[in-house]
Amino acid sequence: MESESERKAILERCLTWYLHAADAAQSVIAPFDRYHLDDRFPAPDPQLRFDRYEPAFQW
Repeated sequence: MESESERKAILERCLTWYLHAADAAQSVIAPFDRYHLDDRFPAPDPQLRFDRYEPAFQW
């Protein structure tokens, strides 16, 4: 069983991955509607990328 701090770290990793995945999809769906993510949440490695509109939109 995980401790409270371990659960918090796991949740933070999941939310950070989701935030950066959503940003990657948004940058393909609406490339001119940009914003910069806060550096407090560094991108996971490897970072999710989309090469076309359809996969980004489906995600």
